[in-house]
Order: sequence, then structure tokens, then C-alpha cells
Amino acid sequence: KEERSSSAAEALTVLGDPVSASPPVVPPEGRSSFRTYLRAGALVVMIVFAVLIGRTMFSAGDGPVPQEQQLASGPSVEAVPETTAAVHDTGAAQHSVPSFRREQQSVVPSVVPVRQDSGTMFLTSSPWAKVFINERQIGETPLSAPVLLPAGKYTVMFTNPSFDPIVRTVVVEAGKEIAVNGDFIGTAGYLQCVVKPWAEVFVNEVYKETTPFSKPLMLSPGKYTVRLQNAAFPDIIREVMVRSGDTTTLTVTFTP
Repeated sequence: KEERSSSAAEALTVLGDPVSASPPVVPPEGRSSFRTYLRAGALVVMIVFAVLIGRTMFSAGDGPVPQEQQLASGPSVEAVPETTAAVHDTGAAQHSVPSFRREQQSVVPSVVPVRQDSGTMFLTSSPWAKVFINERQIGETPLSAPVLLPAGKYTVMFTNPSFDPIVRTVVVEAGKEIAVNGDFIGTAGYLQCVVKPWAEVFVNEVYKETTPFSKPLMLSPGKYTVRLQNAAFPDIIREVMVRSGDTTTLTVTFTP
């Protein structure tokens, strides 16, 4: 009586089939793909992290940040002197220098060498006067300093509204000093006006004073037209001559 095999595996063994009694275990296809993607993603993350670390280390060793970037982000207090020093060293444009330096430089006077062919002119007057050299006004006396001029001939004029101008022709010599004085008082004459009852006095149509005078009018020597004005009477006009060092007295009485 033949014995019946209890299972298909035993039957295969009896028949001599080389196939293993227990079939091989095949891993599921979906789980293998997930592990592959996970490993690839981890590798990519490691590569990116390594690149970032390398760039950071490379930037740290590159040296100082360029000056353009410093200016763009706003220079620090320490950077300002370095920038100005660079401007002075390289001869850069003046607008790169801070404005306060420019103001300090502007108050420093430049040294102008004195010409060897120049002379010095001292100008005085009595009383005060405006001074002109070759018709160019240089100031009023008393001047704060003498005038330095190249050697040559000059016309000096002193003017004062109370006197006629004084004109002098002077020659400046190289390396020498010359004094020019406009003495209005030393050559002046005087005009005294005695008017009844009173009058406003005009000399050459210029108002001078109202009588009675506290002191005579000081005038340059010469001929003058004197007009006496009082609103209650017609004007009186007289011609007078003023001489140097003398006092001319004009006596007038207004009548109806």
C-alpha cells in the first residue's frame, strides 16, 4: 500500500526536484524604493551642508571688505580718518575731503613772496580821508598797514567832503619807504558867517550848518559861493574868498 505524501513539499522531495523545499523570501518592491530615495536625499543634504561650510571658511580668509562695500553700509568713525588720509596721499578730488577740513584750510593765508622791485608807501591824513591810488580806492585813513607797490610813479588823492581833494604825484623806489600825507588842516582856511536873524548856510550848494556857528567852517583855500536861506526872506547869495590860514567873515542882515 503506497503512502500518500502529506504535503506538496514532501512530494517534490520524493520526486527529486532540486527546488528548495521552502520558497525564497522576496522583499516587497515598494519598501526597497523608499529606502533608496531616503539614502539619496540624505546624501544631497550632506553635500549642500559641506558646500556651505566651505564657502564660509573661504570668505573668512579673503581679507578686508572692499572700500566700496564699507561706504555702502556706512563708514564707522575709525574709517573716516583713513578715507581722508587716502585722499591726501593720492591727490583725489577736493569734494572727497570733509567740509570742516576745507573750512580750516580756507582761513590759512597763503604766503605771497614780496617782489624785490617793490617799495612801501605810508599814507596819512588830517583829518580823515578816503585814499585813491591811480583812481583806485584803497581805504580810509587811518589805514591799518602800509601799501606795498611795485617801483614806479603813482597819483595819490585824498578826499574829504569838507575840503577840496588833495592830489599828490609820488615815485616809489625799490626797497625804499615813502610817506604821503594829506594835510587838509595845515592848508585850510576858515569861513565865519554872522547872520541876522539866522540862516541855513550852503557852500557851493552843499548844506554846511545853521547860524549861529559854534565855530568857523574849515575850507580849502579858494573861491566859494555862499547861499544864506531863511524861509521868511528871500535868499542871499555872496561870493567869498578863503585863504590858507585865514578866517573870512561874512556878515549879512535879512530885511523884509
